[in-house]
Amino acid sequence: MGRRKRRTEPLVVLHDSGYPGAEPEVGSALRSSPLTAMTRPAPVRIEDVGRWEIDIDAADAEVQGVRIYIPNTPVTSRAFFPYPMHLDTASVQKVAMRWLNRLMDMHYTSTLLQRLAIQRKQERLSREIGDALAGMQRAYRELSLWAQHEKAELIEHSGLARLNGTAAQVQFTGALNFVAALSSPQDRYLVQLLNAIDQLVGAYDRASLLCAFSQEEYVDGTRDALFRLESLLSEQGRLLRAKMNQWTVESADPREKETAGS
Repeated sequence: MGRRKRRTEPLVVLHDSGYPGAEPEVGSALRSSPLTAMTRPAPVRIEDVGRWEIDIDAADAEVQGVRIYIPNTPVTSRAFFPYPMHLDTASVQKVAMRWLNRLMDMHYTSTLLQRLAIQRKQERLSREIGDALAGMQRAYRELSLWAQHEKAELIEHSGLARLNGTAAQVQFTGALNFVAALSSPQDRYLVQLLNAIDQLVGAYDRASLLCAFSQEEYVDGTRDALFRLESLLSEQGRLLRAKMNQWTVESADPREKETAGS
């Protein structure tokens, strides 16, 4: 995979360490909160290791925030939780590269906003954000279960189940490997979903190569799986982004609102 620079603007205002770029609009109300007193590494560090880890002081909040970057060069495939993220199929790689950073950013930002709302005893707001995150988690989980069921059906229907040993295992090249430190349930369910769809598309690939499996079935099956995945991620991102500015303003300290209005 060739070197390609990726730039994703943060949704939370962080204390920069030599990072160029305009200040984002979203998250500006969080600037004075101790929860956002974080320092991120310089760009060269991000390019080097392919990940951005954010630690929040346990005295302020017992969480670890993480921003995921697809590295420009392959790195060892491992994850802190729950398992290595290793996508074999090029189609799912493309979807992952398009959505992973932005959705994990929104998961993290929404969780931070919810913590601020709880801290400031804004019960309605904290409940609304929690419901939205739980809805994303359910949506990821439901599609993941569908993909697992479809894979089991495909393996039985195509004849892959009757192949022994390593005959059914196809070695792919150009796999997308990256370090993934997952900071929330939504992150984990998203990665599980990507893996489930990847395994389903991979099973279609193996069936088309090794079994009497029609091209029409292969095209229809893979297209349907990828369409479901892309549609879900697009819709969840759209819904959460539509609420983010509202939540950011509502979760701000009343004194910050007065200052902003003056």
